Amino acid sequence: MIVEKIQEYIEKKRKISPVHVNRASEIGHPCYRYLYFLRTAWDQAQLPTYKQQLVFDEGKLQEKAVLRLLEDAGFDIVEQQRPYEIKELRLVGRIDAKIKLNDKLFPLEIKSMSPYFFESLHVVKDFLNHRYAHIRKIPFQLQAYLILSQQKEAVLLLKNRSTGELKEIVVTKDEKMQNEIRVKCQTINDLVEKQVAPEIHEEFDEEICSTCKFVHICLPDVKRKTEAQIIDDEELIALLEKREQLKPFHDEYLEVDKILSKRLEAIATCQAFPGHLALGRHD
Repeated sequence: MIVEKIQEYIEKKRKISPVHVNRASEIGHPCYRYLYFLRTAWDQAQLPTYKQQLVFDEGKLQEKAVLRLLEDAGFDIVEQQRPYEIKELRLVGRIDAKIKLNDKLFPLEIKSMSPYFFESLHVVKDFLNHRYAHIRKIPFQLQAYLILSQQKEAVLLLKNRSTGELKEIVVTKDEKMQNEIRVKCQTINDLVEKQVAPEIHEEFDEEICSTCKFVHICLPDVKRKTEAQIIDDEELIALLEKREQLKPFHDEYLEVDKILSKRLEAIATCQAFPGHLALGRHD
């Protein structure tokens, strides 16, 4: 009865919130149609699945736990969940907190993630080059926060959900990324004002489109060979990513193993027939 009652509670929490502006947490999304629908068709978005809602709630719990840990460790944490806005860009953001380091305050963003993602992310470049869009958009979220707070540096704190390990990444102001954010905001604002949806890509992007909450209103215009399948299992996605990362090492292992086998076979042959070894030295 415990699990069933909790499930009923979680199901009631699934909801859609109105979106009338560009959100810092979403502005790094690569699809302009998604960002357009987020503003114009938010009420048609698919509800988060039960598992997705659990992930959202877990993320909030992990965030609170990290903030409490930072305070217990002696750090000054202020301005938690302070909202920011730039009206001309219609860009808003709610920074997790600010942390005081060397007598200066820095925007702080906390992200909890599976160990597979945690182990593969060390610097900003790792995020930008990542296979999955929800990882690639994180640096843009931090750059949006820097625009909103008018600061030059922010701290991204990652937490391994499995082990509790923490990893800090300093994100510095990037003019190119910030200009991209400004252009994207203005483009979306103009499209929303004209009520004109961005043109759709000719090909279906499996990684992005299959997890989109507007897939049901966008995909009728898409020509594709197979039907979309919504994947909301983060562990499954992470394992696929881990397998992709390990593949080159597997190929290298097979190549080295092949060379070693030949070398060891040659040594074994020489030991079995010493005359061959002596002849080899004369050669």
